[in-house]
Amino acid sequence: MKKLLVMSLILGLAFSANTHVGLQSSKVNTENAGNVELVVNSEKDVHGIQFDISFNSDEVKFEGASIEGNYTLETKEIEEGLLRAIVFSMEGKSISNSISLNFSPLNNFEGSSKINFEELILADQNGKEINAQTSSHEISFVRTPVKTAINSTYPNPFNPSTTISYGLSTDTQVSIMIYDAAGRLVTELVNDAQGAGYHSAVWNATNNASGMYFVKMVAGDKVETSKLMLLK
Repeated sequence: MKKLLVMSLILGLAFSANTHVGLQSSKVNTENAGNVELVVNSEKDVHGIQFDISFNSDEVKFEGASIEGNYTLETKEIEEGLLRAIVFSMEGKSISNSISLNFSPLNNFEGSSKINFEELILADQNGKEINAQTSSHEISFVRTPVKTAINSTYPNPFNPSTTISYGLSTDTQVSIMIYDAAGRLVTELVNDAQGAGYHSAVWNATNNASGMYFVKMVAGDKVETSKLMLLK
């Protein structure tokens, strides 16, 4: 049955312009596995799925996959950083549930790691292929900072741009502003509500004169400043 399904997936051809398969990922704590949901949106009933996805095996580890309902789901890492999965129903039912893929960070990895579709085959009830668009996403592993603060400005001195890295211990409204040595506002880099975690903002000072500047962060009732030196 499985061999026949795979052959049907490969050989069958049909057209569906309104089918999309995407990965939905979320920020998770580094101590837990990251969950990515593979979701199929199709006007036609999908009865079989085969896909290959790639991931950075230096950053994350594949822990397993699952799907609710009476479906058969088989996964195999065909090489390091490349996963193949096949999903179908022995009862011939269409696949209406999302597929959950679980990853965990390696070596205390913290940040975003991209997961890409390398190949995707969808089949209808007659074993004919349904053409589909795909989109890949990033899964983020973020450790919540213990305090709200500007962590670094790098490079500093700089020319012409520098990255301001900061951490937020709670969800809050954040403003990141640049002032010159006379206390005049030069630019506002951030003015937004942001979630707890690590963030960054880049200041490109191509149109500014050399000299000392100050970056000011206002996050809730917390105010932080740091010196910047622009050298041209």
